[in-house]
Amino acid sequence: MRFTQEEIVLEPATREQADAAALLMYDTDPHLFRYFFAGDEELAARYFAAQWRQERSLFSYRHCTVAVARGALLGIELGYDAKTQADVMRDTGRHAAQILTRGQMAHLREAMSYVQYLVPPVPNDAYYVLHLASAPVARGRGVGARLLAAAFDRARHNGYRVCQLDVVSDNPAVRFYGRMGMEILSESRVLLLQQYGIASHYRMVKNL
Repeated sequence: MRFTQEEIVLEPATREQADAAALLMYDTDPHLFRYFFAGDEELAARYFAAQWRQERSLFSYRHCTVAVARGALLGIELGYDAKTQADVMRDTGRHAAQILTRGQMAHLREAMSYVQYLVPPVPNDAYYVLHLASAPVARGRGVGARLLAAAFDRARHNGYRVCQLDVVSDNPAVRFYGRMGMEILSESRVLLLQQYGIASHYRMVKNL
């Protein structure tokens, strides 16, 4: 698909973008999500798509800005603050129980019990970017930079002191975030998770 920069528009996400958005969410941390869903990528895609369609979920379209061109989804930026995260956490779990089997839910709960040591809490004065991703066709076209810059502006306008995100330490995106003015605040690793190919994660921050 060929498109010009003028055709790329940032706008609020919609429910109808669920299937394409689910693939982008998975691609932000594939080793971690492979562990969450025991290697079943199709299940992960169904899970994220179903959560995206919900009004109240950590992965809801309501928390997302998208980049589109001629109806195609080119990128997503999904984020919120600590209050919103806490507010929708229970609903996210309730939706998960409707998507996954009892055994799959048990595995996901166990996985999350370790991930809490990999990803630090979100401070009250921070806007947190959970997912930032560009579709393969849009990479190198500045889509991610536009989405992240818009997130910075929106967070600043809404009174947040910092913008934060977590990224795998060996992800090339670390350099991109650095060019966008973000700095590494901390590095976390969980020994048990490393045997599943889950490398240490950086918490990166930008003062607003």
